[in-house]
Amino acid sequence: MKRDAYGEDGPVHKRQRQTDDEVTFLIPSKVAGSIIGKGGSNISKLRSEYKASITVPDCPGPERVLSISASDIDTILEIVKDILPNLVDGGLKGGNEDLDIRLLIHQSRAGCVIGKAGAKIKELREKTGARLKIFSSTAPQSTERVVQLVGGKEAVAAGVREVLDLIRQVPIKGAIQNYDPHNYDDYYAEEYGGFGGGNNKPC
Repeated sequence: MKRDAYGEDGPVHKRQRQTDDEVTFLIPSKVAGSIIGKGGSNISKLRSEYKASITVPDCPGPERVLSISASDIDTILEIVKDILPNLVDGGLKGGNEDLDIRLLIHQSRAGCVIGKAGAKIKELREKTGARLKIFSSTAPQSTERVVQLVGGKEAVAAGVREVLDLIRQVPIKGAIQNYDPHNYDDYYAEEYGGFGGGNNKPC
């Protein structure tokens, strides 16, 4: 029997979203199990503890999309901090490894994070201590771009907050086509910030 994709209502294949209550991350498939937990135990605990919607739909490729919906940005960030250690392959052992978080944002909002001549992204790097990079290509067959944040747990969490605060001030322009990891393209992974293809290098 095919495994449940751990959506709220059974298997989830298509993401219908783009409200600012929902934040989505691109994660490597190999860490999905540690986020979900045995029989869904970890994800169920997070859902009940934070009264949030958290989904990691199943996908056969090297990457998946993690969606978090909660009532406010603080709750979302608490969930992100809880999940962060699982995003290091095999879990955080010594706690010294850099985390590599990839946030999905609509392409029309990338400019507000980059700023004029890159001024804003430079300011964010200095303010949070995280290394930020926005990939120039959209994820395959979508209107979403990857914001990569690399650094320690607190720096990355601070970076996620800053990016979310910024993009919420900018209305989405143009069509919305959410990234479906079933459309993963190994050839372009390095260009859009995807996982796999041996191109999983921190920025």
